[in-house]
Amino acid sequence: MSIILKNLSLETERTIIKDALPSDIDFIMEMENDKDNKDFVWQGTYEDHQGEINDPDYMLLVIVEKESLERIGFFLMHYNVKSKSMEIRRIAINKKGLGYARETLRKMIDFSFKEVGANRVWLDCYTDNLRGIPLYESLAFKREGILRESYLSDSGFKDQIIFSILKAEWTRN
Repeated sequence: MSIILKNLSLETERTIIKDALPSDIDFIMEMENDKDNKDFVWQGTYEDHQGEINDPDYMLLVIVEKESLERIGFFLMHYNVKSKSMEIRRIAINKKGLGYARETLRKMIDFSFKEVGANRVWLDCYTDNLRGIPLYESLAFKREGILRESYLSDSGFKDQIIFSILKAEWTRN
């Protein structure tokens, strides 16, 4: 199963989603630490990201805008083969409000169900992520519950919402 999670190059109408290379790690770390993203995504180290590139159960992917060939974001996803569950660990886009997150997320959900064979795609999201929550709900993700005060940030404890969508639900949409 791990072969399908590497050597990826997927296309949407406006983007190419492809495997991150070691040369992309600085870009990914800049995205994680960007003022518009850092409160909503965990910041990894260079070694963390190198490990994700090498781990067959992870997909660290860069999102490239077709028109400009500029890197505009990234995904980090993890597949649990035993439970057929794909976790979207991170998504960050630097061109906000233009529909890139929706377009690429839709593609990755579709890929997870149709190509990987996942039965469930899930993610967690801080309760103050006012961009992410409406996006996930509009794509038919269901709220499974709240992890109360599960993360300690610089401003205090934060709650996380668990969202998921099942293959049968995605197929109906």
